[in-house]
Amino acid sequence: MILALWLLLSGAPQPEALRAAAERGEAAAQTRLAVRYLTGDGETLDVPRALEWLNKAASQNDVQAQFLLGALYAEGKSVPRDDAKAITWFTRAAHLGDTGAQLNLGMLYAQGRGVPRDYPQALSWYRKAAAAGDLRAINLVAYHLRQGLGVDANLAEAARLWSVAAARGDAASQFALADCYRNGAGVGRDPAAAVPWLERAAAQRHPQAQLLLAEMLERGEGATRDPQRARAVLAQAVEQDYVPALRRMAEWETDPAAAAALYQRGAARGDATSAYRLAGLYLEGNGVPKNERAARRLLEQAAKAGLAEAQSRLASLEKP
Repeated sequence: MILALWLLLSGAPQPEALRAAAERGEAAAQTRLAVRYLTGDGETLDVPRALEWLNKAASQNDVQAQFLLGALYAEGKSVPRDDAKAITWFTRAAHLGDTGAQLNLGMLYAQGRGVPRDYPQALSWYRKAAAAGDLRAINLVAYHLRQGLGVDANLAEAARLWSVAAARGDAASQFALADCYRNGAGVGRDPAAAVPWLERAAAQRHPQAQLLLAEMLERGEGATRDPQRARAVLAQAVEQDYVPALRRMAEWETDPAAAAALYQRGAARGDATSAYRLAGLYLEGNGVPKNERAARRLLEQAAKAGLAEAQSRLASLEKP
């Protein structure tokens, strides 16, 4: 939504002229004035006043105002989250052809937020946005086809759609297409064909692509084995605090202290496996000072998250 706000501010008239136009009832001006109140750009930050102007514009079928109201209620940051209101405003904007609203409305139906979960309805809205060229929507249509959500599974069509969006630069679709080639889902299995797509997605800081590319390079799957490059690629995902990458880098570490630091980062982000493994290092005094109290705390964290190994090990510590 930040980008949408910036686009609405760019090229806006001076505040005095904007306010005059808004007070004359011009919907576009009302929306832009509302954005100024939302961002504090040229006006004092005032969310209630922003909502007042957005509602005035939205009541005149200003699609940008309707989208922004939907986004505000769906995000629940500037205003309390209200999924029912988000559905209402996204629906109105979606019927007016706004692709962002169509995409977000589909997501709410898929998640069952504000409405009962309805995959066919979600897919219907994704298809509308995809038909207008929205790459995120194309990716989601393909995902529904791959998983058979709201439609019969069609792996070949999913791969085809991902190839369309991937060629146009969508990182999520590039990763998904690579996964299709790696596993032979909808296309012939070809790990070598997966690697270039992973590289393109990784270059866009897609952490899952960075992790998978690193693993394939480390194994020599689809490319010449290159542990040094694998580690460099994985480090990019680690920089983003992508938890599976933190765990994998810890596994590759030869320095127990460095591994412990990585597991600590994962545990701090609520990852049960990282907490469990760090607890083991504390119990052994491997890479960290031996500390049974710290180990127990970490095991309790992992056990509370449902990790069976942690529950078992915690129980064993309780035995006399």
